[in-house]
Amino acid sequence: MMMCLSEEQQILRTSIKEFVNRYVVPRLKDIRNEVFPRDILRELGKNGFFNVMIPGFGVQDSYSYSLIVEEIASASHPWHGFM
Repeated sequence: MMMCLSEEQQILRTSIKEFVNRYVVPRLKDIRNEVFPRDILRELGKNGFFNVMIPGFGVQDSYSYSLIVEEIASASHPWHGFM
């Protein structure tokens, strides 16, 4: 089944891809060595990626949340569990 992304979801996907490339990819060695990247978690929060499913914040749909998890998992499969 092919899903069409809304404009808001396209913006979200672009934003999380940029985030992953800026913060997650450079730290893959640490993440694979089981170093907990607390600074990356703080940045996820600052960028609003933790609150997408909280009423009154974010985009509030499960598909948008899955976009975030997919992009993080595409760079670091073990790390997506923090979401």
